Amino acid sequence: RYQYDELGRQKKVAYANGTETLYTYDVLSRLTSVVNRQSAAAGAIISSHKYTLNAAG
Repeated sequence: RYQYDELGRQKKVAYANGTETLYTYDVLSRLTSVVNRQSAAAGAIISSHKYTLNAAG
């Protein structure tokens, strides 16, 4: 199951096995993090990745 925010960016993917992938973005719609977790109820994080840009972009 896929969820999108009001700007059409992918916000969440919920898988049949109960895991979820969450996506966050900065104000310019650049991906800033991806979090894989068991579920909202369990909340156990499987993996987490953060993305940053340097001065060159």
